[in-house]
Amino acid sequence: MSARTFGIEVECGHPDGYQDVARRLRLGPHPAWGDSVGSDGSGVEVRSPILSGAQGFKELHDVLNYLIDEGCYVTRRDCMHVHHGGEDFVNNRPQIVKLVKSWVANQQHINTFVAPMRRGGGYGAPLSPAVIELFENDPSYYGSRS
Repeated sequence: MSARTFGIEVECGHPDGYQDVARRLRLGPHPAWGDSVGSDGSGVEVRSPILSGAQGFKELHDVLNYLIDEGCYVTRRDCMHVHHGGEDFVNNRPQIVKLVKSWVANQQHINTFVAPMRRGGGYGAPLSPAVIELFENDPSYYGSRS
């Protein structure tokens, strides 16, 4: 099995704004990162290209250090989140159920990485063990939280 793909979004700030950060990234060691910079959080949201494996983690490390060197900073309002490739979950109910079971069993640990203000509702709402049965038995269930 090949390495799972991933991408990240980093909210941060910079004294000269997001357009300057995009320009700086295009001049840096990984220019593609400058192509999808926008405004969010403290004013800058850096979105990675699709990454994979050890090389992807090295590139992420390089770019985060580059952002710091270029004067980017974070505040308590900022965050970084990760998007995981999940092609192996498409139309694969047993794999989805396995993921949901793992999430329910480990969400208290996962939440230690999440700011308290982001834990309460929406996509950060806790899942009860009852949701596992819904995923196991109802092929149409993907939405509401129990």
